[in-house]
Amino acid sequence: MSHVGGQKRAAPFVTGSIMRHVVVMTLTGAVGLMALFMVDLVDLFFLSLLNDTEVTAAIGYAGTIVFSNLSVSIGCGIAAAALVARNVGAGDQERARQFATVRPPLQSTFGKALPRARTRPEPARATGASPPRPPNEQIPPEAATRTTKILHSTS
Repeated sequence: MSHVGGQKRAAPFVTGSIMRHVVVMTLTGAVGLMALFMVDLVDLFFLSLLNDTEVTAAIGYAGTIVFSNLSVSIGCGIAAAALVARNVGAGDQERARQFATVRPPLQSTFGKALPRARTRPEPARATGASPPRPPNEQIPPEAATRTTKILHSTS
């Protein structure tokens, strides 16, 4: 229950058509995911203009890590939402609160562990990746100039 102007109001996803709730929640999540992947696509496009294969490959690899991490986070969120919803529907507010409280630390733990495991040298070598360039190696000046020209021409 939420309080609006001193009056109690039913939670929006507790009553009504289940199909409507599923559609609203699915479309909202889909729009968010598409926005994230569009940003990744734009990043990949502009970085590919540098003509540096290593940078492009690194961004592509990072995209798979982000996708994996996002998938685990969404899975944890769906599981938590199902458990909380079941208990809210059953009228057990305390148990629903417990499930809702456990989700953030659990999701945070998985969210931090997965990228760390994926960025260790062993999985990277298994995919054929080579060690990174030394930090003192800079992007060639002509590539930086070309990218600057492209960015100025699009604005």
